[in-house]
Amino acid sequence: MPAAATIGHNSALTDGERQSLYLHHLRLIQGQRARVDAERKAEKVLRKDARNDGIVLKEIDFGMLCRSTEDETILPNEQIRRNEIMRWLGLPVGTQAEFNFKKDTMKDRARREGAAAGWGALARTPPYDAGTTEEQEWIKAYDGAQTQARDDLAAAMRKKNAERLAAARRSKSNGDAEGDDEGDEGDEDKDAA
Repeated sequence: MPAAATIGHNSALTDGERQSLYLHHLRLIQGQRARVDAERKAEKVLRKDARNDGIVLKEIDFGMLCRSTEDETILPNEQIRRNEIMRWLGLPVGTQAEFNFKKDTMKDRARREGAAAGWGALARTPPYDAGTTEEQEWIKAYDGAQTQARDDLAAAMRKKNAERLAAARRSKSNGDAEGDDEGDEGDEDKDAA
């Protein structure tokens, strides 16, 4: 005789209960998938914008990997290994056989980390004890990087917007020259092309 079904064991459910449970989970998972799909579409738009601004998407992916890596020795070790493989395959690796991953002083590390956090617009929360030299160096580097990042982004956006405006004007002037005939024939020719 089979063992008695316990709560949580689906075979003890009636057909209607199994159907209801199935449809409940289907609805939840389908809703989540729709949200994920919408987020993926939004990410595609952001990636397209970055690519249009001349950013290499693999570099974005690498930057995201760098930000999410818990062990800071993994990436330098991976880079050293890639450099070694490039050398084995006869690819140029420059005059430096290894990257310089020397240990920073605590002040240097605090400055580097503060600048990285500032450039990345991360939270202004130094990982150092309050009042220490390292905390002060981190904050100083963070603030300097924030100022520089803001100024550089504003300049870059002005340049990109000027490029887009110039391209739109060129496109409009090219369109005006072609559209002077005031006939639909020109538009049909464009559609056929």
